[in-house]
Order: sequence, then C-alpha cells, then structure tokens
Amino acid sequence: MATRNPREVGRGLPPPIARKIAHGEWIRTAHGGVPAAAPANTIRSLLAALRLDVDLIEVDLRRSADGRLVLWHDSEIDGPDGKLAIGEHTFRDLSSALERSVGEPLADLATAMRAVDGKAGLMIDLKEGGLDEPLTEALRRTSFAPVVVCGKFRESLVAIGRRHKEVGTSLTLDKAWRAGAERPLDQAGTGALTIAWQIAESSFVEQCHALGLAVFAWTVDDRASMRKLLAAGVDGITSNRPDLFPARS
Repeated sequence: MATRNPREVGRGLPPPIARKIAHGEWIRTAHGGVPAAAPANTIRSLLAALRLDVDLIEVDLRRSADGRLVLWHDSEIDGPDGKLAIGEHTFRDLSSALERSVGEPLADLATAMRAVDGKAGLMIDLKEGGLDEPLTEALRRTSFAPVVVCGKFRESLVAIGRRHKEVGTSLTLDKAWRAGAERPLDQAGTGALTIAWQIAESSFVEQCHALGLAVFAWTVDDRASMRKLLAAGVDGITSNRPDLFPARS
C-alpha cells in the first residue's frame, strides 16, 4: 500500500476536504450526480447523489450566450429539433430544448449550489477556457462550500486559486498523460490532481503525495477497482455509481 504523510497532502484544498484527508479518510465524488437516476448534471441527478453520503458532486461547467454558467458536459445540447451549441444560445432556449428532449431542464450553477448546499460540496469541472473570472465572481456572491475546481485549463485553475483562496483546484490528467511532454507535476500549481484511474499506480500516487498533491481518481464504476485504487493510496474516487462506494471505516 502507498504511504503518505496525510498532514502534508492537499493543504490547498477547502478545509472540510483537507481535514478528511488529514484524518486518513477518502473523498467520495458522484460523477454528474447519479446518471442512472436522471441525466448527469441535472438537478434531479444531483439530488439523487445526496442520498448516497457523498462528499462532493462533480458537475461540468460551460457558459451560455447570455453569460449564464450552466452545467453540461458536451459543447452542444441534443434538442428535439437538432443540436444547439451552448455558447451560441441563451440559457432559456437551451433549457427549454433540453427539457423537451430528456424531460429535465438545464441547470445553472446558482441553482445547483442552492440544491445541495449544506449537504455536499461541488467539484466543478471546467469544460472551456476563460471561466475563471465569472466563476470566481459567482462563488464570491455565495457562502457555498466546499468547492474544488478541476479541469485541463491550468491557467484558469491557477487564476481561480489566486483570486479565491477558499476554493480548491485540481489539474486533470487523462490516461495518455505520460506519453507526452507535459508540465512536470511540481509545476501543477494546484492542490490536487484529478487523474484517470488507469494511471493511478501506487508509485505515481506516492510521487504526487511527496509534492503535497492530493490524488482523485476518475471515473471508477466497479467496487473491485475502487478497492484497488484505495490500496494504491488515492485520496478520492469519482464514480457514476456512488452506490458502490465501499463502506466508510
């Protein structure tokens, strides 16, 4: 099993998350809510996750043409009359199209925070660049916590961490990460890494921990893999099946 000094890992994360890691606990994150209950990123999906004792709910963030911060994974919505690019349509039109298509309206960030406030935190996955300023301003207008912002847009993550000290940041690495000449881990500029579970070997986790980086593995949907990752020392797991998370010790 990977070893670590938990007091040194994830110090830049929000206090409720950092404290759990410091006490040897791991962070349970529901991926988009519970996609089996309702389409991911919708309010009904998020509410379903609250019944499963999760710490964070991961949501995907984009911006509509009228500047609303909205929750959706893809750059387009499949409406009943065709695809609508999120950045080219208003929130009202996008929400109407989605509700006619899948039976659920589009959620914006403010509504999501109200829905889960006091019950779980959010892991906000940036799906486009340039969201650091509007997101920071949105978070400053609310007392919602805890929040961890993740994604591949490193400059945006660094800017968010600089502008809002109570928000944690996590650079996302996919399973092809080691094949390229990416930035060294000690220059991540974040308090954590969100990594594809395929690269979460114990040696890699130990390397991250030595740098003070917490490690959150995604997206893991079977219990055997979850247990293997926990044995490798990861600090959190993101899953479409939060009902499968091993019992808390």
